[in-house]
Amino acid sequence: MSEAVVAKAVRRLQEAVERGSAYEGLQSAKSVYHRCRSRRQYEASYNLAQQGAQVLLTHGDITAGVELAKMLTEAYVSDNVPAGSEATQRLLSILDAAQRFASSQPPAADLSQPGPIDAACQQLAVAGIKWARGQEGGSQEAQRLHTRMGELIWSCRGWHGLAAAAEHYTRGADLTAYAAVLAACIQESGAQTEEESWFLLRAVLYILLASKPNARALKANAAAATDVGLSRAASLLKAYREMTGQELPSSPPIHLCLLLFEVIQHQDGKLAEYICTTYEAWLSSDMELQQAFSAVAASYLLSRQATSGGGLLGDLMQMLGNG
Repeated sequence: MSEAVVAKAVRRLQEAVERGSAYEGLQSAKSVYHRCRSRRQYEASYNLAQQGAQVLLTHGDITAGVELAKMLTEAYVSDNVPAGSEATQRLLSILDAAQRFASSQPPAADLSQPGPIDAACQQLAVAGIKWARGQEGGSQEAQRLHTRMGELIWSCRGWHGLAAAAEHYTRGADLTAYAAVLAACIQESGAQTEEESWFLLRAVLYILLASKPNARALKANAAAATDVGLSRAASLLKAYREMTGQELPSSPPIHLCLLLFEVIQHQDGKLAEYICTTYEAWLSSDMELQQAFSAVAASYLLSRQATSGGGLLGDLMQMLGNG
């Protein structure tokens, strides 16, 4: 019976949107939604919110569509819905509808800033990710949402939105998709070998930060605590190499990246000293890179003494107790 109610409500919403009365249709759908909730027809309420949001987003009613979609995430939290594939798929389907509409529109005049579609969907994705992370075993579903949001931003803004997309790709489940985006950005920008290497080093640092271990786990078992971040970072480089069909560039950023893996894996003070003498002046030319590198060191290396100052890689040495 509830399925028929949902189908009827969605059909009425579709008809209202097509005759230019999206607001009227939204209010009608919300009334049915709340009626389902009051009758404890929770699955029906989820399906109505999902399908209604898809109808609205497909027709470009972004604000109304995201309003219904956020009602879905709020219901998930309120009902303590487990973060399973079916529940996540509802949210992914909504993001799919938004992307289909975005793909049908001409590019925005200023792609350096979020457009109305990706900005609104960002709110939905963040709400969905927060719900998933709050559920036992929900990290995998959160990763799926991160990947999908990264894809949507990339679809809307291309390489202009790389930084915003990377916020999600670095936390996502599909590092092959991220490698493809990096390869496309590098190709489109015409980057030379050194610029390509900087792209990759930044990507690796941000993946490490997105997977950083907590301090207690690091102290208890550094090898186990750092394995996830190191594995994901290495997987990205492998996927990029396979994507391009070429070996990684032989360049200072890539050499530093690989040495950093060794320092983290073995908590190696002597190797850290080598990095200090070889790369500190080179890294000091990029403040953003310095900050990311310093944050990785603080997150992944066992600290034997607190430190502030002494240079980026001087901090690295002090965190390792000077070998």
